[in-house]
Amino acid sequence: MAVNTFKLEFEDGVTKTLDVVVVSPTDIIMFVAGTQDPVNISALNHQANHNYWKASKDNLWGKVLELKPQFHDLNIEANFFSWSGDNSQDERNKAAERLLDLMTREYPKFKNKETHLHLIGHSHGGNVINQFTELITTDSRFPKLWEVKSITYLSTPFFKEKHQLNHAKLHEDCQIINVHNDYDITQRFVADFSLNNLEKLIHGFNAYEFYKSKQRIDLIMSSGVFAPLTSISIVSDSKHGVLIWQRVSLLLDSVNDILDLIITMINNPELKNLSTEKAEITKLLTDLKSWIPTAKTRLNNRVTQYQQKIENINSSSEEEGFWGQLKDNLGKAADSISNSFSDTFETTDLITDLNMERPLKVINKILFIDKGLEDAYLLGLLERIFTEQAGVTDTIDNTSWDPKDQINGKFDVIDVPITEEDVYHSRGLKSKFEKFVSSAEKSIEDGNLKEFLIILVSQIISSESIEDKGTALWWADLLFKDEADDEFKKLRRDYLPNYTKLIKKYEAHLIAPQDKPKEEKSKKDKNKTPDAFTEAAKLKFNSDLIAINNISKQQWETIVKEEKEKNREDEEKNPPLPPVIGSLAHFATVSHGLSHTRLWDKVEEGLKSSFSSGKNPGYKG
Repeated sequence: MAVNTFKLEFEDGVTKTLDVVVVSPTDIIMFVAGTQDPVNISALNHQANHNYWKASKDNLWGKVLELKPQFHDLNIEANFFSWSGDNSQDERNKAAERLLDLMTREYPKFKNKETHLHLIGHSHGGNVINQFTELITTDSRFPKLWEVKSITYLSTPFFKEKHQLNHAKLHEDCQIINVHNDYDITQRFVADFSLNNLEKLIHGFNAYEFYKSKQRIDLIMSSGVFAPLTSISIVSDSKHGVLIWQRVSLLLDSVNDILDLIITMINNPELKNLSTEKAEITKLLTDLKSWIPTAKTRLNNRVTQYQQKIENINSSSEEEGFWGQLKDNLGKAADSISNSFSDTFETTDLITDLNMERPLKVINKILFIDKGLEDAYLLGLLERIFTEQAGVTDTIDNTSWDPKDQINGKFDVIDVPITEEDVYHSRGLKSKFEKFVSSAEKSIEDGNLKEFLIILVSQIISSESIEDKGTALWWADLLFKDEADDEFKKLRRDYLPNYTKLIKKYEAHLIAPQDKPKEEKSKKDKNKTPDAFTEAAKLKFNSDLIAINNISKQQWETIVKEEKEKNREDEEKNPPLPPVIGSLAHFATVSHGLSHTRLWDKVEEGLKSSFSSGKNPGYKG
C-alpha cells in the first residue's frame, strides 16, 4: 500500500492537493501436486498432499513459506490442494475444476480486489495448472480482477495436444519458470501414456478371499513340509509321503481359488474394453485351472496308496506268539534295509502325479518366442492391452520437457536445468542413458509398443539372470518324463534362450558397478526349518488352518487396517531404501521428484520478481 500526493486543478482555476492511497495487488501461492498413482488403481481420491511437499529436509514448502514475511501481502495456501492424482486426462480436468473451487472458497475476501496468482505444479500438477488456465477463461466463478502472475513447472511433461496453456487470464508480465532434469524418464516418455481409470478393475477383485488363500499358501510353504524334497531325492512313504502329498493337494486348492478370483476380476462387466484380450487371458487361466482336478486326483490316490502301505506294515508287526516276536526281532535289520528301497518314493513321482505337462503347455504358450519381437506372444498380448484407445491406455501423446510450444514466445521463460544435481550424473553414464531414452522415445513415435516394452523389460531383467535361471534348471530335465519333458525342454532350451538374445539386444547397462546391489552371502538360517512331521506340528498346522478359514470379513478389514498402520509406523522409523541408482525406479521417481525437493535459487529469484504486493519494509531477515 502506497500513499501518493496529487494536485488537481479545476475549471474555475482552483487548485487542490489530494492524498491518494494506491492499493497494491494481493499475491496468492498455490501448490499443485503431481500424479501419485500412475496406473490408476489406488482408488484413494483427493488425498491431502502434505507429505508430498514436505518429503525432504530443506523442503520446497518450508523455503517458500520463508518468503511470506518478506512481502506486504503474500498469501500461501496452508491446507494444500489435493486431487485424485490419477494418470488420466479426465482426472486432470476434474482437478482443474477443484482448484478453481478451492481458490474461490479459500479467498472470498479478495474476490473484488486485484489479485495475482502464483501456481507451482509438479509433474502432471503442471498440466492441471494448464487446464486451470483454460477453465478460467470462460468460468464465471473466476473473479474479474484476478490474473495468473507466475507459473512454476517442476518436471512437468508438456503435451502436444492435451492440456494446453491458455494465455487469456495470464498477466502481461507473467513469469514462467521451468525446472527439468534430463534423467527424468517420467517427463521424457513415461508420461506419454495417459491411462484409463482402473479403479473398477480393483473394486471387482475380491481382496478378502484372496487374503485367505494367500494366508493358506504361506502357512503351507512355511510349515517345513517340503524340506525333505530339497535335501534329498528319496523320501520315506510312511514318515513323509502322506503329509507331503496332502499339503500339495491343499496348496492346489488355494491356487485354484486365486485363479477363480482373477478370472472373475478380468470378466468384470464394468470393463467394456479389451473383450478379445480378456477372453484370451481367461482361456489361458481356465486351461491352467483344468489341470488342477486331475493333479489332485492323482495326489489323493497316492495318499490312499501310502496309507494302505502303512496299515499293512502296522498290522504285520502285530503277529502274536514266539515265532512272530522272533521274526520281528531278527528282521529289524533286514526290514530297515528293505524299507530304504520299498518304503520310499522318488521326487519324480511327485512330478508325475502333478501331471506337469498341462501347466507347462500354458506357460510355454505365454512365453512362446521363435524369431524375436515379431512372434513373441507375451509382448504381442501386452502391446494390444496398451494400444491407444483399446483398453488400458486412453491416449499416447508425445510429451516434452520444454513449454516453448505452449508459450509461443509470448512470455519469457526462466530455464532451471538441474540435471547435474542428480546423483546419477556423477556416474559418467549420460551418453548410455541418452541412447536408452532415444530408443524408447523413437519406439513410441513409431508406434512400436513391442519394442518399447522390451526396452523397459531389458532394464529390469538382465540377460545374465535369465541365463542363470536356465542353467539352474538343467537338473529338472531328470524329473520330467514323456510329454512333460518335451514341454520343459521347449521352455529351457528354446524360449528362455530366445528371450535372452532379445534382451541382450536392448540392454543399456545403466547401473554403474559401484551401485549394483551386493550379493548377500548365504547365511545359515538361525531359525531352522520346522519339523512338519511331528504330531505337535500337525496339530498346530490344522489349528492355524482352521483359524485362517474362519476369518470373517470384518476381522480381515481390521487386520488390513492394522497392517497398514504398522507398515506406516515401520517406514517412519526405518524409511525404505531408495531405488538403486541407475534403475528405472530411480529415473522415474528420484530423478522425477528431485525438482520439488527444494527451492532452487533461480526459482526463488523468479518468484520474488513476480510478486506484486511489494516488499515488506519492516522485514529484517
